[in-house]
Amino acid sequence: MTAKNNNNLPGSLNKKGVRLWFWLMIIGPALFLLYFFLFNNSSSTRQTEKYPLPSSPADIGSTLSLDNSEYTVGPDKKIYIAEELRLGNNTVAAEAGLNFIIVPLLLPGRVPDPKPENWWLQDGKGIRYPLLKITAVNPAVATGNDGVSGISEEKFLIYKAPKKTAAFYVVFLQDKTMLAWKVK
Repeated sequence: MTAKNNNNLPGSLNKKGVRLWFWLMIIGPALFLLYFFLFNNSSSTRQTEKYPLPSSPADIGSTLSLDNSEYTVGPDKKIYIAEELRLGNNTVAAEAGLNFIIVPLLLPGRVPDPKPENWWLQDGKGIRYPLLKITAVNPAVATGNDGVSGISEEKFLIYKAPKKTAAFYVVFLQDKTMLAWKVK
């Protein structure tokens, strides 16, 4: 009589299944997490570049001149802070801990639309937040024609910044000349 092969017994299949389950469920995710945390370069404590605060900012609602053009940030002396915006048919929500800050900007008719790289929002710690979008309609209150300003030269600058920031500066830079308005 020949010896039976014990590899086909139900007990050996059970051991193989447990071993395979152990590798797939325990060791596989552990290796992935080890790789993710050890070799991932992003960090929650990353250093952000800080810039000097504007030396003499004007109050919101003030008109400042540069190259024979006048710029007024917040002509009604107010800004809009929203957690969600309506841009056309889309509703955009800010991430947790962030708000959209909508700043009205009054431009004279002969001045072209602002370039995003020339405008930014800066907090009291010197951290800059880039301009996201420029619209002719206030996206914080826009439902139909409600957000359309009565002033044709008024634009709305949209920024995204943390909720906990106490003071903001709207900064405009053109040809190494800086204009700044203190928002909060």
